[in-house]
Parts: sequence; structure tokens; C-alpha cells
Amino acid sequence: MPLNVPAGSHILFQGDSITDGGRDRRPHADANAALGHGYVYLVAARAATRAPGHRWRVTNRG
Repeated sequence: MPLNVPAGSHILFQGDSITDGGRDRRPHADANAALGHGYVYLVAARAATRAPGHRWRVTNRG
């Protein structure tokens, strides 16, 4: 599956408790903890693995 998101884009996930996935809401939380433990983290990890040079900014506001 190709990733049709331009390099450097900001990808925002917002939704409900499923999106939230137990994310750390502290302002200076570790980047991985701020994504939570659910599908947002998994999508971000897979995207970074498939296109490591794209440097997307992923934010979880579940």
C-alpha cells in the first residue's frame, strides 16, 4: 500500500477513547507515549518504517 502523504506533513488523529488509546497527555510526554497504545501508534510506526525519510508529525487527540 503506497503512502500518499507528502513528506513533512502533519497527520492528526482525533476521535474517541478508541483513538485515545491511553495516550500520555502531559505537555512534555515522550513522543511514543503521546501517541497512546492503540492504532494511532501502530499506524505511525508502520508509516515511519515504510518511509523513514518523510519525517511526518503525528498527533493523537483522541
